Parts: sequence; C-alpha cells; structure tokens
Amino acid sequence: MKINVINNIPKVRVICNENNDGSYTITLKEDKRFYLLEAQLGSIVKIGNREYIVLEHSEETKTTAVITKDFSTTMKFGRSGDYMTSDVRKYCNSEFYNELIDAVGAENIVKHNVKLIADDGTGGDTCCDNVSIITAEYYRYHRIFLEAFLETYGHCWWTATGVTYSDKNYIRNVCSITPCGVLEQTDCENCCEVRPFCILKSSILVTYGRRGDKNEL
Repeated sequence: MKINVINNIPKVRVICNENNDGSYTITLKEDKRFYLLEAQLGSIVKIGNREYIVLEHSEETKTTAVITKDFSTTMKFGRSGDYMTSDVRKYCNSEFYNELIDAVGAENIVKHNVKLIADDGTGGDTCCDNVSIITAEYYRYHRIFLEAFLETYGHCWWTATGVTYSDKNYIRNVCSITPCGVLEQTDCENCCEVRPFCILKSSILVTYGRRGDKNEL
C-alpha cells in the first residue's frame, strides 16, 4: 500500500505509523517550534535542554545573541583576572560548546569577539570565541533583560571584564555581578556562577521557555 500525504498546513507535522494489523494511523501534531529570529528581545527560548534569554538580533548577519537564563556551572575564574587565559573561557569553549553543538550543530554557532577592556578603561586586547561570558559593558547595555536573580540570592556570576591593567595589585580581580544586579570586584580564586553567552544563526528552530514571551526573569 502506498500512501501519499500532502501537508499544506503551516506549523503542523504529519506523523504516519503502520499498525500491527497493516493499517496506518496518520497523526497531525502542532509544531510549536519557530525561528529564533521571531523571538522578542528579552524573551526566554528553549534550545536543547537549556533556556536562554534573547538579547539582540542582527538583520545584517542574520544572527541572534543569547545568554543562558540559568547558571550552567559554579567555578573559579582562573589563576588571574585575565579572561584570555581563564578556566571559565576554557569551560565555555570546550564542555559547554560541545553541549551546544549537540543542540544546534556547529554550523549554527557564530564566532564572536570579546573586547577585554578593564572596568577602568585600560587594556584593549580582543579574543575570538565560540562561546563566552559577557563583559561588564555588554551587561550594562542589556541590563533591562538581565534583571536580578532573587531566587539565587547569595550567588554572584562572572563577567569577562577585569578591574584594571594599570595596577598589579588588582591583577587577580574580576568584575562580577551580585544577585541584586550590582557590579563588584571578586578575586579570581573565588567561586562564582557562569552564564555562557553565544551568537547563533537566527534561522534555527526553538520553542518558548517556561515563561513564554514575557520579558520577565
């Protein structure tokens, strides 16, 4: 028996299963996925097994910048406040990157530059990552979408921004973000939370997270 099924209904998947008695069951199932480009800024989308906050769309490059809604791990920053050589950077571009590949495919992850300018304006190196953590400057720019995590009171999370490059007394210090959203200085040997940031192709399919398209965290 040959069955031809034509589906002209958008966002509906057709599933055809053969039964033990030789009959067929055709099921129409709503496809709740949508293109990442369609997500509102500040909304929460699910990619793989994680939820992400949509921060920025680029029509020019057809990409979307996202950050994990929840913390992915707790760890020390590294042996110094230099993001370039940090353990956090290694984690983002290895363990977390591999997880992201499983979710969207390497071809949908876009490399991006991280500007390593310290909080006092010194320095100016740039590194290129598949996955990173946001800088203090980028945090300020998107503060409206990164409200305080009241339910995680007592936990700070890392940024990629050092405090200064001009004073060796601060070489171990990194800018972190407190639960109430305030930037502070944290020694690199302390343990803080990590929220990976990445840029993805806007054409990938996603679903809304638990809080849908509301701009709430």
